[in-house]
Amino acid sequence: MKPTTVLTLTLGSWIAIVHFLALFFELYWRYWWLDTVVHIFGGIFLVCLVRTVVNYGWLPNLYSVPPRLNYFLALVIIGWEVFGVILNGGLKVGFWGDTSLDILFGILGSVIGYKLLKQLMKFES
Repeated sequence: MKPTTVLTLTLGSWIAIVHFLALFFELYWRYWWLDTVVHIFGGIFLVCLVRTVVNYGWLPNLYSVPPRLNYFLALVIIGWEVFGVILNGGLKVGFWGDTSLDILFGILGSVIGYKLLKQLMKFES
């Protein structure tokens, strides 16, 4: 198994577990920084996921390099926030500020993930 696949599976599992526990125990409302950390790791995960999907041939390689990767990730990140609005039954108090920060930290995570992945891919080839 390639290192990017291992990283993708590990990050995806970690994010799913942390997100479930944070929702169940209302940790996002107790620890303001947890939401930021999860969004940064979510951005890293998205970049790794795209690379893994490209590695297996399920997506053309065109989507694993900027600017198409940037457009794709921006759509996914914004789509995730819209999904959250639908799931919560509408806009919550402080929506615009919170959502703007969520998107910003998701994009920051994707930039970090892209740089991390470039280094990791040197070992794969």
